Amino acid sequence: MHISKPIEPEISDHYFDLGVNRRATAADVKKAFHMLALRHHPDKKAPGKTIDAVEFRQVREAFEVLRNSTTRSEYDTRYNEVQEEWNEYRSNLAEYVLQEERERLEANNERVRILEEERRLAEAREREAKEEARAKVERTARQEKERLAEERSRQAAERAQKELEKVAEERLRQWEEDQGAKLKQHCEQLQRQAEKKNMMEEMMMMMEEDIMIMEEDMLIMEEDMMSMEEDMMIMEKEKNAMEENMMIMEEDMMMNKKMMMNEKRKMMEKKKMMEKKKMIEKKKMERKKKAEKRGRGQGKRRANK
Repeated sequence: MHISKPIEPEISDHYFDLGVNRRATAADVKKAFHMLALRHHPDKKAPGKTIDAVEFRQVREAFEVLRNSTTRSEYDTRYNEVQEEWNEYRSNLAEYVLQEERERLEANNERVRILEEERRLAEAREREAKEEARAKVERTARQEKERLAEERSRQAAERAQKELEKVAEERLRQWEEDQGAKLKQHCEQLQRQAEKKNMMEEMMMMMEEDIMIMEEDMLIMEEDMMSMEEDMMIMEKEKNAMEENMMIMEEDMMMNKKMMMNEKRKMMEKKKMMEKKKMIEKKKMERKKKAEKRGRGQGKRRANK
């Protein structure tokens, strides 16, 4: 259940504002006023501090009421009710402050939970991206290797087929030529061997070009892998930055929790003091009532005599 901020009672607790009890003499009241006036007077504030004089006005008002016996007597007639209202207000204010701190802590916990969930999702996405990228690179490399192997096999087969066809045609023409022209045949044979040699050299050059193309493709793939590794390093840095932010927030939460515990301890101590003071005042009132009752009984006995 949400607790609204309590409203201060209309009548001030002058004894509390001066830090004295109801048995304080006029000298005690004056002494307390001078001490608090020196502490809260606007002229005594350090340079740069905000001067609102609220505490000084409270002390001044309390002194004006309690210094005069008539105004003090009138104030004392209703002080029990005033004190009760202020005790209730301070107790409610302490609960309100604790509630505000609790809600702020819960909000911080929710922000931490959301950041932790975002970090977990980011790590999961990072792992998936790494696995997908690795699988993609391996699949691309395997497909490219298979394609290049098939292409080389096909080109080699085509070149071999063409070579066989040429050899067969040359042999057929050689068979059809005049068997008697051996010199011419010898020259033609030498020429064919030279052509065959040139053809083989061309085939070797083509194979070397294919190898160079394949090496260039492998270099491109290595560059892609390096680029992906750089992207992964950037993602790792972002992850580290997020974890550092989480650690800073956790430290802030611990500090806020310690501050809240200190404030709570102070409020509990103050509450115990007020309750103790209240019990003392209650006992005083009971003793006063008993004394008055005894006085009335003695008066009746004297009247009967």
